[in-house]
Amino acid sequence: MQTMDNDLLFEILEGISDGVYFTNIERQITFWNSGAERITGFSRDEVVGSKCSDDILRHIDDSGKILCLEGCPLQESILSGNQVSANVYVHHKLGHRIPIHVKVIPIRSSEGNISGGVEFFSEITSQHSMIEELQLLRKDVYLDSLTGMGNRHYGEMILEQLHHKFKKYGTKYGIIYLDIDDFKKFNDTYGHDTGDSVLRAISQSAMNSLRKLDALVRWGGEEFIAVIPNCDFQILKEIGERIRILVANTFLQVEKQKTIFFTVSLGASLIADDLSIDDLIKNADTKLYESKKNGKNRLTI
Repeated sequence: MQTMDNDLLFEILEGISDGVYFTNIERQITFWNSGAERITGFSRDEVVGSKCSDDILRHIDDSGKILCLEGCPLQESILSGNQVSANVYVHHKLGHRIPIHVKVIPIRSSEGNISGGVEFFSEITSQHSMIEELQLLRKDVYLDSLTGMGNRHYGEMILEQLHHKFKKYGTKYGIIYLDIDDFKKFNDTYGHDTGDSVLRAISQSAMNSLRKLDALVRWGGEEFIAVIPNCDFQILKEIGERIRILVANTFLQVEKQKTIFFTVSLGASLIADDLSIDDLIKNADTKLYESKKNGKNRLTI
């Protein structure tokens, strides 16, 4: 293409809300649009010239597999010459994981040889319905100011609603109680500002693990509860494992680019006829501490 054509193309790509980036045949990023900056938090200057596997995007799937090392949609498209689509999780600069849909198209030279690839990606936004609901409520009453999640008051309110529905219609619900492993050491080693960043990163990754009808609330300190309507044991297990895996693949850069990782221990419980809301929470809390006792970074249900 002529220079003017390239300028026009890049102007168009700058104007769209989706993330777009170009790579060469070695998967080195050569272009990064404003949509990509908005979604990931990484600026163009931080990304161009690097590879996505260089502790920047680090795409993973539901199982926690690092796709930049194995199963990369971009690499698959470049090698096959075909368009490739996938739902994956990308690393945000603030540490948390974001669910995105990616579409990769190979780039060909004028001679027809593959010379790189272009990836388009957009957020999968169904997980944010809880935040939208909270925005309609009084924030000072229902919103945790640090993490942006619902607070304990909000959690108690939705648990009461679900328990009433269970008593009236038999619609089961469950909870997943999660606690950040060794959280005190992050505060003691790096300070409370880093501790706050850990809380925000983990809560965002956990929320992005949920379905549209689920909710995540900060129960207190470094403890969170995911409220899971319309579920059974299998659904609780799948969601709990997804939370655990995404949090274990969440990381922050601190102190001269040092990378810190973190994990959560989880306990889950499903409602039954002989259980109150307090019983349900106590059961999940008991299972959480079984996870702690048995090595942390695990779900007990």
